[in-house]
Amino acid sequence: MTDRELELQLRAWYRVEIPATEIAPPALRESISAIPGRVGRPLALVRSRRRLGLLAAAAVLLVILGGLLLVGSNYITNIVPPASPEASSEQSPAASALETPDLRPRGLPANAGMFAPLSGVYPMSDTVTWVVAGTAILRTDDAGATWRAVQPENWEMGWPSEGFADADTAYVPTGDGSTISVTHDGGTTWTAHVLDGAQGMGQPIFTIRSSQDVAASYVDPARYQAPKGTGLVVFSTNDGGITWAGPSRGVQPHMDASDGKLLPANGSFLVETAGKFDTKPFENWFAASEDGGVTYTRYEFPTGTLAPKNPMKTVDAIIRGDDGHLLIAISVDGGRKIIPQSLWRNGEDPASWQLVEELPGSGDAQVQFLSATTWVLASGSPSEILWTTDAGAHWRTVIPSISLYSVQQPPAHVHFATEQTGWATEDCQRAHLIDCGSAPRSQILFVTKDGGATWTPLGF
Repeated sequence: MTDRELELQLRAWYRVEIPATEIAPPALRESISAIPGRVGRPLALVRSRRRLGLLAAAAVLLVILGGLLLVGSNYITNIVPPASPEASSEQSPAASALETPDLRPRGLPANAGMFAPLSGVYPMSDTVTWVVAGTAILRTDDAGATWRAVQPENWEMGWPSEGFADADTAYVPTGDGSTISVTHDGGTTWTAHVLDGAQGMGQPIFTIRSSQDVAASYVDPARYQAPKGTGLVVFSTNDGGITWAGPSRGVQPHMDASDGKLLPANGSFLVETAGKFDTKPFENWFAASEDGGVTYTRYEFPTGTLAPKNPMKTVDAIIRGDDGHLLIAISVDGGRKIIPQSLWRNGEDPASWQLVEELPGSGDAQVQFLSATTWVLASGSPSEILWTTDAGAHWRTVIPSISLYSVQQPPAHVHFATEQTGWATEDCQRAHLIDCGSAPRSQILFVTKDGGATWTPLGF
C-alpha cells in the first residue's frame, strides 16, 4: 500500500473530509489553505453514544409507562390529599362562636345595692337564675359568682310582670306593655313583637306552660271589677313568640272579698281566692285557669279537720299531677289555732278532694312543687327545710345554717331550682342575718348549693 492509499484509508476511518485545497480550483485552494481542517469523532464512538442515548430514553419511557399502569391498576395508592370538606359549625365550634358572638356585658361579682329594689328571683337550674332588680334584669350562669344585666331596650319595669320560662328563655313587656320582647339565648339577643289590641292596657301577666307555649293576659280597663268579674284580654303563642294568636276575651270571676286584681301566675295557673270579711262567711272556693284567663274553672275548697269551712284559705301551690288530677297545697288561717298545711288531690269529680298529706312543719312554710312527686317546704319557725322525692312517702329534714324567719317575710322568699340549689332574699332594712353596712335599704340574696344546709350571702 502506498502512502497515498494509507492516507485515504485513514481519512475514511475518521470520516475526515478531503480538504477543499485538494479538490478546489487553484485560486480557491490558495484562499482557504490557511483554514485548519476539522477532525471528526470516531464512528464507533458516535454510534456507541447514540445507542446509549436511545437505551436511556427507552428506559425512561418504560418507567413512565410502568408507573401509569401501576396507578391505573391501584397497585400504587394515590397519595394526593383529598380536598378539605367545607367547614361547618359542628366540625368547628369556634367558627360557630364567631358567627354568634356574645354581645352581653361582662359578668361582674355582686356588689352592695345591686339587687335593690328587688322585684323577683327566678331560679332555673343549678347555675342559672334570673333576678329583676330596679330597672335591670340580672342573670347569673355560675350560681351567683357573676352577674350580667341582660334586659332588652326600652325595658324599665320593676313589677314582676316578666315571664321566665327556663335558663335561656324569657318574655318581657317593653314600652307601654303591648310589645313583648323574647329571648331564647339567655338575653344575648331579643326579638320584639307588638300585640295589636293590647295598647293602653298596662302590663301583662304571663302564664308559662313551656318555653314555647305562653299566654300574655291583660286587664281590660273598661271591664275592671265588672259585676261578673274582671275582663281580660289574652294573647297566646305556641312557637316561642314567633307568632301570637288573639286577642281572646276572658273573665276572672267576681268574688265579694276580692279586689279583682290579676295576680302573677302560680306555676302554670292563674288562681283567684277571696279574702275574708269579719261580718260575712268565707267564700269557700277558688278559681283556676290554665289558658291565661280565657276560661276559668271553679273549685270548692276541700273541707275537713285540716280545712274547716269558715276560716280563710289560700292556695300555696298547685300542679297537675302525672295522672291528670290537680294537687294543691293549702294553708288555713286558724286565728290563734295553728292548723297545719295540707296537700289534696281532686278525684274524678273535680269538686271532690282527697287528703294526700298533712304537711310537716308549723303551718307557715313556703311550699314548692318541683314536680308532681318532688316537693320542698321551707319553714321559718322553726327554721328547717323538708324534702320529699316520692310524693310524701318519705321526708328528710335539712337544718339551715341561717335562720329562715326573716327571709320568710314579704317580699322575701325561699325558692329552689333543683334539689341542690335554692335562693333566699332579705331586706336589709330589717336584717336579722348580717350587717348590711352602709346600704341599710338594700336587699341581698342568699344561695345554697347543698339543698339548704349552708347559705352564702351576695350583694352587701
